[in-house]
Amino acid sequence: MVARVIHCKSCGAEANQYADGLCEACWKKQRMGKHLIPFTETDIREYLDRSIRYWRKKRDGGNALAPSYIDAFQSVRTTLFGRLLDEEKQ
Repeated sequence: MVARVIHCKSCGAEANQYADGLCEACWKKQRMGKHLIPFTETDIREYLDRSIRYWRKKRDGGNALAPSYIDAFQSVRTTLFGRLLDEEKQ
């Protein structure tokens, strides 16, 4: 059986129909749109910084997994922007 090829109602790309006449990528964007962050340098940096600060608070509250999350977010931040987020002065 050959899959039916359609054109996505949103982007027009040729793709196998995923749902509602959309390709998989557009369907996911539509479904998850409110959960996605904008993809600009500033937005990504702010997202990473918020995440690092969140896990620092968890770490300071005694969460044993928090250092692993901090390391992961800091690693991504360093790869993308070339530096770590400094510890905040208390």
